[in-house]
Amino acid sequence: MRKEFFSALHALVGLSFALQDQYLVSKLKTKSEQILFAFLDLVHPTDVAQSRKGTVELTRSLTEVTELIDLMVHLKLVPLSPALDTKKHLMALELKMLNSNSQPANVEKISFKKESVVNTSPAKTKSKAEKNDAEPEERILGLIRQRGKCQTREIIYAFKNEFSPRTIQRYLQQLMQSGKVIKELEEGYPKYSIKTI
Repeated sequence: MRKEFFSALHALVGLSFALQDQYLVSKLKTKSEQILFAFLDLVHPTDVAQSRKGTVELTRSLTEVTELIDLMVHLKLVPLSPALDTKKHLMALELKMLNSNSQPANVEKISFKKESVVNTSPAKTKSKAEKNDAEPEERILGLIRQRGKCQTREIIYAFKNEFSPRTIQRYLQQLMQSGKVIKELEEGYPKYSIKTI
């Protein structure tokens, strides 16, 4: 994957030389830096979470720079040949990233050891899905506590990079069913607040 990364970075640098507009050159430089830092998080993670974050950030950065290149081509600000070559290298990097195992071997061993620990107490054991579902609910509760009352769109906006709107609505529904959150109409808009006893 390193070969594809350096090819994509080289193509981005070449494309920046073909640009006349300094604003677009700086924008392309910023996007290239984001790709570089996301790639470093991906190939040299300190833990599994950072590796996953690197994968998400790299995918997002590649998408953003591809959209920027499309815009520059549409506005005829850059020659077509270097733009297409750059897009080809960016897509090759994304394909390689998605097809390869993005976690280094030592990170896999650490996560395997953590998962292989056996807890004999069935009451304290939670499945992986239950642990993942509990964390977002607590974060949503924390946001509602902090703001007092929140509209759905405020909660969706606060977690827009982490969860889809539908997922947030599902968590809100679960919080209402468990009695932790109540939904009230205020000025014609539904707002969520913490249920007080």
